[in-house]
Amino acid sequence: MAQQRDDVHLSPVPKFDMYGPIHKALRRDLGDILADLGTTSFETAQACEGTLDRLEALLHFADQHIEHEDRFLRPALEARLPGSCEGTDEEHAEHAREVAHVRQLAVAVRSANDDTRPVLGRSLYLMTSRFVASTLEHMLLEENQMQQLLDRLFSVEEQVALHEQILRSLPPDEMAESMTRMLPAMSATERAGLYAGARAGMPAEVFTAFLGLGRKVLPEQDFADLCRRLDVVQAA
Repeated sequence: MAQQRDDVHLSPVPKFDMYGPIHKALRRDLGDILADLGTTSFETAQACEGTLDRLEALLHFADQHIEHEDRFLRPALEARLPGSCEGTDEEHAEHAREVAHVRQLAVAVRSANDDTRPVLGRSLYLMTSRFVASTLEHMLLEENQMQQLLDRLFSVEEQVALHEQILRSLPPDEMAESMTRMLPAMSATERAGLYAGARAGMPAEVFTAFLGLGRKVLPEQDFADLCRRLDVVQAA
């Protein structure tokens, strides 16, 4: 039986959940890519090509997420409390180093011959495991310590404005990718809340397109539940 921890505590509910939705997407996709690497055969280049492509896409997505934090959240926090981002600055730098190592190994796997590819593939799997573990820890720090700092230093309205700044900075293709990753990772309640807010602020044709994205990326049962919660009749 596992020894009981004495440091278990409940995390305060944030005033505005700045990190939660995007971190849910990252946690889901990090777990998926690690599982993919574990089950991938590295015997031939063709056998691992798809997994390596998905790995690079996820690394790029994670890099974009950190770039948004550094561009928008960091200056705002530092302006209100200088030095408050020192710890996350160090972890973001370590993230960059780990991503570089993972990418370097992935490139080596792509160019390896059939004899060395399985060995390099195993190393890539283990290095990615380390990267996933450190990223999970970093996101936990942000959702506890940094979110509490945001709640202390900023009103809900100010946090919403910061979040909207980030969203307005996203080009359409990046926004679509973010939603594609986030929607399946959300709870049904969160997903319905996101769509209800979007419907209130979008032209009807834009909302219809957004709903179409949900149909594309969600399991049929989850999409049906979303339509029920929104009181939307599904098109055939």
